[in-house]
Amino acid sequence: MKELQQPFNREERRWEMNDQMLHLMKNLKETNKGHIFYEYKDEDLYIQNAVSFIVTAVKSGSHILLLENDRNIRLINRKLKDRLSEKEIERIHFTNNFDFYYANGNFHPQTLLEYFSERVRALETKEISVCSWGLIEWRDEDDISQQIEEYEREVNKIIEEKGLLSVCAYAADRLSDSLRQALIRSHGVLLTDEEVFYLP
Repeated sequence: MKELQQPFNREERRWEMNDQMLHLMKNLKETNKGHIFYEYKDEDLYIQNAVSFIVTAVKSGSHILLLENDRNIRLINRKLKDRLSEKEIERIHFTNNFDFYYANGNFHPQTLLEYFSERVRALETKEISVCSWGLIEWRDEDDISQQIEEYEREVNKIIEEKGLLSVCAYAADRLSDSLRQALIRSHGVLLTDEEVFYLP
């Protein structure tokens, strides 16, 4: 995987990623391969990329299911107010990610899949396209990698079946090599802070 060789200006990077996100989303809608694994290292760029994805999706008429921690929701919301109207912001459905991933007290793949499907169905009844952005965070638990793998494998089937566009974001420093490889296998696209890679 090639690394960015030159330093970059964060403001220029924001607009470049907006264009890249627009191109990515158009391409994925055409190919129906919309399960994106986002491995991030820089929290500022992560927020910028989340905002770019949300703005691009909302401007194209989609609703967003946003699963984020409270801190990121505040940061994202602040930036969205500069770029979207109040009416457009109503298309974003904010959910605390720990409330979502630990609704039953633990990271249980089947419960999560049912909850994810319910949320998507509730939005789909309004005859709108739905995109999702989820930051996956977890407590220190035994065998959590296996549970995450199972969840991602199964959610990939839902995403393909419904033709959804969905980003699953992970902090790079929390990923083991084996979990990272499993995530690559269950997604169609790898997104980093600076680049997009289409996976075989």
